Amino acid sequence: MINPESAPLVILDGETLSIGQAFSYLRLFGQLQPFIRDLLNYHVLQKEMQANPALVVTTDELGQTLLDFRINQNLTDPSQFGEWLNRQGTDYATFESQVVVGLKLEKLKQHILDSQLPTYFAEHGQDFDQVEISYIVAAREDLAHDIKGRLDNGTSFEQIGYDYPLDADQTVVVKRDLLRRHKLREEIKAAIADGVHPSSLVGPVAMGQRWCLFRINQILPAVQDDALKQELKVIFFNQWMAEKIAQVQVGPSPSGQAVNGDSSTMQPDTEPAAALSV
Repeated sequence: MINPESAPLVILDGETLSIGQAFSYLRLFGQLQPFIRDLLNYHVLQKEMQANPALVVTTDELGQTLLDFRINQNLTDPSQFGEWLNRQGTDYATFESQVVVGLKLEKLKQHILDSQLPTYFAEHGQDFDQVEISYIVAAREDLAHDIKGRLDNGTSFEQIGYDYPLDADQTVVVKRDLLRRHKLREEIKAAIADGVHPSSLVGPVAMGQRWCLFRINQILPAVQDDALKQELKVIFFNQWMAEKIAQVQVGPSPSGQAVNGDSSTMQPDTEPAAALSV
């Protein structure tokens, strides 16, 4: 019986690389745990795709997706499509299987969204209000107070921007953004929670080594539009993956050496919403 570790994996420069050697490379260069993390992701998804009847892909869905892809990529000619498959190092059966996986993955994300959205939005909808905010970031506290004095005396944010054009040092930065409430810095969220009225000037507020003055122009209540649903779809899916991965028991590698870490530390690649960095 062939030892799995000695089974050939790929030929590099005429030398056959075994599975065992490949794992040795991954361990040596610190890439074994990321590799195991990816395997965990694929394992969790494959198990769910096999078990969840809501993720079945119909023949019509598959056919339409394949047709749309070939049209969009100008691959309607069979010979051109065959050449494209060769360049990708795959064949039609494998490509079709990958498309099915992609469709099931999208169905899974939609299924998770549909099951969680009503309750989540009722409890946390305010976190996704859109806040129109103007803010000025100064490199020094004394400069921030000088600018505040000018604003108190009627100078506009726009005029401050004209007076301090962007330079390499970015001594003063003036911006205007429309951001969801949960993406705001904690200092700004705290001010909103304290009942700051629209158009009120807040600050200077220390943010790291800089000082910020900001004005809330308006707060737009969250609505369940496509953009918000897409954002929540990513958040819910990443949470679902993290919960599933935490339940997986990770055993020793084929060589008998345990993998460093456990499933609770091997979180999936996520797309978290970044906080405002001002």
